[in-house]
Amino acid sequence: MTYQSDNRIFSFITAPWTLKQTTAMWNSAELVANIPRGKWHQLLSGLWAGEPLASFHFQRWLQHLSAGQKEAFEKVIKVLIGAGLWPRGIEAAPWIKFHKDNREIFATPLLELHQLREMLVFSKDANQEAEPQ
Repeated sequence: MTYQSDNRIFSFITAPWTLKQTTAMWNSAELVANIPRGKWHQLLSGLWAGEPLASFHFQRWLQHLSAGQKEAFEKVIKVLIGAGLWPRGIEAAPWIKFHKDNREIFATPLLELHQLREMLVFSKDANQEAEPQ
């Protein structure tokens, strides 16, 4: 899942991950499980806008999180920075920059984080339904 903007490639895939990165992503998904699905869709749709709009949209999305959601997301950013999956603090654009085949590529873990969050929430919901009352 990529797109090109101004001769730069933007990718929504950061995998394959190391074991440390996989653990960081799973732990991050648990931290943001309380951010509703609709908020994630708002974020992800804005990232397709290309730069600089995608970064602006990301910052606006952060401003509309509740205090608890923003606190959880700030913890996620710290975890992702430690795993090399986020460029720097929460104020940063959500893109990791690297070069491949003489091309500038920017990647974000946010789509994958959303997908892991969905699996986690679905799994918890299914387990609650299966438990006898």
